[in-house]
Amino acid sequence: MPDRLRKRDGQVVTFSPRRIIDAVARAQAAVGDGDPGLPLEVAELVVMTLMSRAETTLVSLSDDAPEVTTVEEVQDLVEEALVGLGRTKIAKAYILYRDRRGRAREALVVSNSSSERQKGAPEVRGAEGPQAWQANRIAAALVRETSLTMRDADQVARRVEKEILALGMSRVSTGLVRAFVDQELQTMGLFDVTRASEPLGLARPDLRALLLAPREDRRATEERHAAPPASVERRVSGALLSRWASEDILGEELAEAHHQGEVLALGLERPHLPLVRSVSAASLGASGAGAGTFTRSLGSLVTLLEGSAQGIVLEGFSQLIGPARRGARQGGDEERVAEALASLAAIAQATGRRLDLAHPGGRGSRPLMRLLIGLVSAFSSGQILPRLFLGYEDMSAALEEEPGLAEGIDALIATGRLVPVWGTPGRIFAGPALLRRPREKGPLTLGAGVALDLVRIARGAGPWNEEAFLAGMVAQVQKGLETIKRLAAAQAEFGPSLPGGRHIHGLVPVGLSNALRILGDGIVRPEQGARVLGVLRDYGQAEAERMGLHVDVSTLLSGPASEVLARREAGRSRPSQEGLFQEQPLPESERVESYCRGLDLGGGMAAGDPQEHGRALASLTLTLPSGALWPLADPSVTHRASLSCLTTWQAFEAERQRLLKPHQSPRPQHSQARPLFDSPVQSQTL
Repeated sequence: MPDRLRKRDGQVVTFSPRRIIDAVARAQAAVGDGDPGLPLEVAELVVMTLMSRAETTLVSLSDDAPEVTTVEEVQDLVEEALVGLGRTKIAKAYILYRDRRGRAREALVVSNSSSERQKGAPEVRGAEGPQAWQANRIAAALVRETSLTMRDADQVARRVEKEILALGMSRVSTGLVRAFVDQELQTMGLFDVTRASEPLGLARPDLRALLLAPREDRRATEERHAAPPASVERRVSGALLSRWASEDILGEELAEAHHQGEVLALGLERPHLPLVRSVSAASLGASGAGAGTFTRSLGSLVTLLEGSAQGIVLEGFSQLIGPARRGARQGGDEERVAEALASLAAIAQATGRRLDLAHPGGRGSRPLMRLLIGLVSAFSSGQILPRLFLGYEDMSAALEEEPGLAEGIDALIATGRLVPVWGTPGRIFAGPALLRRPREKGPLTLGAGVALDLVRIARGAGPWNEEAFLAGMVAQVQKGLETIKRLAAAQAEFGPSLPGGRHIHGLVPVGLSNALRILGDGIVRPEQGARVLGVLRDYGQAEAERMGLHVDVSTLLSGPASEVLARREAGRSRPSQEGLFQEQPLPESERVESYCRGLDLGGGMAAGDPQEHGRALASLTLTLPSGALWPLADPSVTHRASLSCLTTWQAFEAERQRLLKPHQSPRPQHSQARPLFDSPVQSQTL
């Protein structure tokens, strides 16, 4: 591989294939191509060609000093490689980008007469320190950043120079210069160019509001299991990035749909990062086992958290804290697990993300039991904890060995620290919209996600009009997929390079039970909800495949979106007969601050018969092969140690098994799912 590269100014620098990869990725993003392997493939072809040429040159030369490769040669080879691979659209975008950079360099070349500093010209203060005034820098920036010709760019630069010199100031800021540039562009009628070069910023009153914004209530944050309250720095950067994402990534039409609450793009505060990543503890790069392994892995976990917009799901957590000693309650295992959980919660808070756990790994039920004991102990002491996603079979095995954990686990479920999940034999739940295949070891990435306001669609359709509702939902899915496509392209261009693994995106239904209550004229029908979720998943996946995307449905990400969409819906026009709709979740009622989250059936369902609740959830989710029973308890009802959540979970599992096997003989009165409890006292609850 060549080790040196000659730039256009004659300077010799180190050759780096990374520049080729980045340039091809930018060209891909310009045309909406999402092939993650193409940049590396092009770079390899270019390097192979350069190596072949170097060998030929060495044979023909009398000495051992081959000619140094030039930038122009490398760029020509990139164009040839793209055309040879059949990527003509990307090649065209690359050629246009190359041409624009060339014209920008030409704009910097000035004649002797214009290169002399104007008498009385001010000093320009910017982020890189003070610089002498040069109008040609304005022209070069306009050619590089916009579609202006060199002639027009030079005209704008000279007009701005005249205005700046007339001020008679000894120093000016780059912000002031940009303001003059925008003014001249608008005077010349170049409004599209003005928008392309317009700086992103915050007005001082907006910045002051962010600085003075009260912190979110910590207790409410824990109950919702949202990300920790954002620091001032994250608030400010999030406001800037959200504006950039709305204007430059989504475009005018989709940005309007986002702000009006038709489809809500998730994670716009960090649009260049994927929403969630699911990684194995074995991939963190820390070898060995025990406390030292866990400590060494914390740095890798922080890096992974900061590389995602919302957080990560850590699989195989038990591998980090070493093997269990004999007797889960002996030898300090309980304290060791509790300390490890406290560390995970601390780094999640410090990075402003969530860190969740999924199936702890290890052999047998001992690792899971140790983790559950640690969770229960830490919860009892009021410690902030990560969430644990757990399947029914794993829970049953652990409780068979340690029935005394039942009440503590029930409390974990009621407060959202433990989230029951389900999957299929060939697909294991690994996070929102993420399913791990058998023997699949690599990371899974949830790239982009959009939330759909089902309540708004249901109001538009009206009661007993499921067909109109489904048609409206399909229309919103199309907007949602176009939003996902643009966000995915931005993540490919600006986000971190993610090694290996599968990428998927999420469709998030919001206000499901509210919408069902409107469709059912006040009654929630779980079977109707199953049809809604089935159509959403099937149509979304079919349309996404046509667009070169992979999507799935997840209700787990609907928490904050439920409040945002409810507030935006509240700003719309009110019905003329408000009294007729008092029992429905209408926005004009000040009581409605949020739609029902996730799979919450509302109407006090979770506070009623636990078995009826579980059967209703099984019917509701029948068309989803995987998901999470969140929230399983009504957060407005104080939890009582009656094992109601475990009862609901068992009823859900038994009913789901029955519904998935319709040709079986009639089910006996007792549950077909493995019972959670054996003692007579505990079984009375069931």
